[in-house]
Amino acid sequence: MNNNKEIYRSEEQSRLLTIEKERLIRESSIDTARVFIKFFSNPKYANDLMHGKFFCNTPEYYRKSNLEGVGDIQESVAYNGKYNPDYKIGDIPLKRFVELSDLQIPEKELKELTVDLFPEQFKHGWLHCWFIIDEVTSPEFIAQLAPDLIRVQKEFGFSYVHFTSNDFHKVTERLANALGCPVRNTRIVYTNNNYFHNIACKRLEYKYQREFRFILDECDMGEMNPKVYELGDMTDIFNLNRPIKILNSGTEKIFELSEQGVYMNPKYFQTHTWS
Repeated sequence: MNNNKEIYRSEEQSRLLTIEKERLIRESSIDTARVFIKFFSNPKYANDLMHGKFFCNTPEYYRKSNLEGVGDIQESVAYNGKYNPDYKIGDIPLKRFVELSDLQIPEKELKELTVDLFPEQFKHGWLHCWFIIDEVTSPEFIAQLAPDLIRVQKEFGFSYVHFTSNDFHKVTERLANALGCPVRNTRIVYTNNNYFHNIACKRLEYKYQREFRFILDECDMGEMNPKVYELGDMTDIFNLNRPIKILNSGTEKIFELSEQGVYMNPKYFQTHTWS
């Protein structure tokens, strides 16, 4: 169900909504991004990406997936599930959205419902998702980063491909050439206010994924079929399972990501494990 009609809100409700929107816009910047990483459970797929095979799934695929970390029943939409008239999107009951929509089904016959509040502004497409490591600013930053990487490797796999922000424009150029048109991309932002949930915004429980995604072409909300885009050889830009290290001002290793997991130097951190 799409709904672009105006909904009445109090002045205070509108003020809080504006504050949250401004926060999400600020956090969507990739100015501090330094490394983009894609993890794989099957090393073959990592090798395929090195040779330019961009495998993409749809939002509907992720809404239906039961895989831990992969599946998200609310992917790219404000609501998806059994119809509950009292359930709220933001501060507005679902019943009100149904009343204002062009839905042809009587409310009493509604059983399942998917609500997309921004179908034109955030059009669905085929998704190719990466993990972002931002500029390292402190040991505390690494201490927060490490458990997120550990969890993502456990959920998505220990093989990986990465590229640096210096080559970001090259990746987008090759994608645009492969598609014959500009490519949408976005850093995912996170909030539990489901009014903002769309193809660029997810629930807070997924914040550990630090996600960046390329959005290729456009697809219908219910599209399930994946696509593979051929970019040609990418070995001049992408790195396969190459360790990602953070060093101190000299050459001492503070942190490292590899196929074995995450290493944290005990001189700087209380934990010291490969996981």
